[in-house]
Amino acid sequence: CTNIPKDVMKFLELKPRAVKRIMRRACVEELKMTETSSSKQKVAKEGEVAPLEIREDACYIMTRACELFAMDLAKRGELYMQNQSSNRRTLGLDDLLGAVERTDYCDFLLDVARKESDVPNVSNNPVDDNEV
Repeated sequence: CTNIPKDVMKFLELKPRAVKRIMRRACVEELKMTETSSSKQKVAKEGEVAPLEIREDACYIMTRACELFAMDLAKRGELYMQNQSSNRRTLGLDDLLGAVERTDYCDFLLDVARKESDVPNVSNNPVDDNEV
């Protein structure tokens, strides 16, 4: 995502390179699962699928979609927190889990969210924006 104009890139908060890396990893894992010995795929090494090329416009759209999804989920988590008659000002995992359970298009996250809720909470401190 290096050729996207800087005036467009300034609107992104996530790093497109990170999203592109995730997209490639997901595609390669899917290819390994579905087509283990396909002649259509370029094979880099024995048993290894060559990395997928991702165009910059697709990378930009996916980065922006990830940002919008995160913002929407955070807003839904905040609404869930407020509906619980809580005076808290920190969004927690339970709030996000409540939002995921009440949102139809987040059904794909239910298994992930349940697994994450089993992980012990390392810190109760809110995440600093500079750390992300």
